[in-house]
Amino acid sequence: MKTKFPYIQVLNQTLNGFWTLFAFAPVLWFWTTAGPDHWLYIFLGTAVLFSLLPRKLLHRFRVGNRRTLYEKMGVRLMRRFI
Repeated sequence: MKTKFPYIQVLNQTLNGFWTLFAFAPVLWFWTTAGPDHWLYIFLGTAVLFSLLPRKLLHRFRVGNRRTLYEKMGVRLMRRFI
């Protein structure tokens, strides 16, 4: 997105980075104190597996093909909130 004021984009990204670090601070704290568990490796392996799947196979994991199903699940409300 191009604006007349490029410093607004820098400020926006700085705020996004701050809130991301703020939100993940408890997770990082727990991970450093408790250490990585077997669940971490299970979730990482699953994420890597899904990232390597071809697009045709990945489309089979969708919940629905129509937009209305996602709107009934509350996506429209979440988009307004965000």
